Amino acid sequence: MQAGDKIYTVEYGNHDPSFNVVTVTKITPKGTVEVEWASGTRSRFNKDGREIGEKGYFRRELDRVPFAERQALLAQLQRTKAASAAVKQVMVESSLNFRWGKEGMEKELARLQALLDEAKAAVGAI
Repeated sequence: MQAGDKIYTVEYGNHDPSFNVVTVTKITPKGTVEVEWASGTRSRFNKDGREIGEKGYFRRELDRVPFAERQALLAQLQRTKAASAAVKQVMVESSLNFRWGKEGMEKELARLQALLDEAKAAVGAI
């Protein structure tokens, strides 16, 4: 890691960790890392990667995973969430009714199969 590098920070709170891209502005001989956020705000992290002067419930650290690998993992996570949403959509849209008769039920099953095929493609893209 050196000044000018883009890295991720990890923020831990109530739910899943949150990742943000920052730019390394300075690394001291003792290992303190200074970063700049997109807003222009600067933060400092000790040599172990924990934010210095951090207060409150949320804890921030420098991500230990290499930048390109984290980007790939976050992209995979987005594809996984999209696939999960597609599968849930099939479940939500399932509204068969015995009063529809055979033709109505077959039409609904065809519609649900199309949704299921989309969900399967989304899972395959993970």
